[in-house]
Amino acid sequence: MSMIQKSVELDIDTKNAAHNFTMDSHVYSYNLVRSLGKNFDFGFELYHVPERNLSDINYVAKYSWNKHTFYGDYSSAMKSYGLSYLLQLSRRFTLGTELTYNAQKRETKSTFAYRKRFKGSEVKGWINSTGKLSTLFTLGQFPKDMVRLKLYCGSDIVNDKYNVGYGIFVGQDM
Repeated sequence: MSMIQKSVELDIDTKNAAHNFTMDSHVYSYNLVRSLGKNFDFGFELYHVPERNLSDINYVAKYSWNKHTFYGDYSSAMKSYGLSYLLQLSRRFTLGTELTYNAQKRETKSTFAYRKRFKGSEVKGWINSTGKLSTLFTLGQFPKDMVRLKLYCGSDIVNDKYNVGYGIFVGQDM
């Protein structure tokens, strides 16, 4: 059995907008993000999945003010809404929170997270409303360090499950 992935992507950046066209064997999509003033960005994604005969449009917005950044998103196929907030307390420390509502399942989820950067490393942590707690420690920072070590520790408090792991990354993170 042979598997071939064919993909074409085109990015166009203008003074106050970014366009992206993507076509591969599974999805066709077009994205546009446009600046509407100094502090406000708005965008959408239009895509089609031929295998599932599914087409959808998603919307995103971002508003920045001083050290505060607010995000909003909507997915029409998933009937989900999201609001997020980031507070950059310093160049090296950021707090964030997110609230999502899925209208199909009639459920909400929330997440609280932080990121702290040190001279040659960083720590990220997050906990969500379902009781999952995660931390990620990265030794090394791109682009200075092309090889980085990542250590993960997580727990599912509700189900009393615990995970640990590590990884070695070469190059830029996705």
